[in-house]
Formats: sequence, structure tokens, C-alpha cells
Amino acid sequence: MTKEYYLKHAQEYINETRNAKIDYMVFEKYLMPGSHILDLGSGSGRDCFHFGFNHRVSALDYIPLFVEEVKYRCEKAMLMDMRDFEEFNVYDGIWAHDSLIHLSSNEIIDILNACYYALHGTGVMYCSFIYGEYQGMIVDRYLNYMNEEKFELIINETNFKLVETKIIFENVNNNKTKNIIFILSK
Repeated sequence: MTKEYYLKHAQEYINETRNAKIDYMVFEKYLMPGSHILDLGSGSGRDCFHFGFNHRVSALDYIPLFVEEVKYRCEKAMLMDMRDFEEFNVYDGIWAHDSLIHLSSNEIIDILNACYYALHGTGVMYCSFIYGEYQGMIVDRYLNYMNEEKFELIINETNFKLVETKIIFENVNNNKTKNIIFILSK
């Protein structure tokens, strides 16, 4: 259902999220200029555009219009379901802004394990979620909200170390949400 939602509403989503204000420094402070970043679930391409000023960027999404939107903003644009993602020792950082939220906890574990191996030895990963405990369908999209306790259970099933947790408030199209950010390292 989630994929069908984004296929149907891709342009609307691009328009709604393109100008959202994001705190990139929470992630970039762990990276050197020129680092290679994977935007996992690139959506509107907003984050690829930002990172492209100081870093090399690759993007992955399973919605064709999203990949079309980012292909001129990054080094490599991949049309792929993140559940099929498999690379080894390629990236300095992986950015997953509100993209893992559409997966079950077991799928998140699998994706995090794949991301772990895709990172160089000192790589870092950014993950953000809507804060809470809800898990289920909302407006034809599967959503898996996250809190500290729930994420700790997930992270314990991976090789990652939790480096930082931060609660933020985001405002996208006048919709304010409480989000939680996790920074992970190898």
C-alpha cells in the first residue's frame, strides 16, 4: 500500500517536502567535506541537493518520479527498493530521513545490517522517525513510529553503535511533528 500511495502522490509529496527546514548539521558534523553519502529513500531530492554542495551523493528510492527528480543532483541515482540494497564498503555516511518509518521493525533490522556493510570503517548513519509507539496504516501508508526503547531493541540486533539521539520538531506544510533522530556508527 505504501508504494502505491507514493506512486499516486509523488508530485504532491515533492512539492510538500522540497522546502522543509532540516537540521543537517546533526549528521554532517560526523563527516569530512567530500564524503560520499547515500540518501536512502531520497524522495523529493531536497537532501541530495543540500549534500551536493559539500559531498559526493548517491540516492536510492523505489518511486520512479523521485529517482528522476534526483538524478541530476547526485553522482548515482538508483531505482530500487531499499530492502534489496546490498553494497559493501562504499559510503562514508548514509542518510535515512523518515524513510525507514515505512518498514516493520524486522525489516529495519535487515536494512540497518545492509547499511552497516555498505559503510566504510568509520562510517555513520542518520535515521529519523516520527516519535511515538504507533505501528500501522495511516492514509494508505504503513508507518512505524519510534522511541528510544523501541530503537534500542532494534539496534541491539545490529553491529551499529548508537552515538547520538535527538528529539526535534519539524514543520512541513504547517504540519508540526515531533521526530526522533538516531546517529549510528560502525
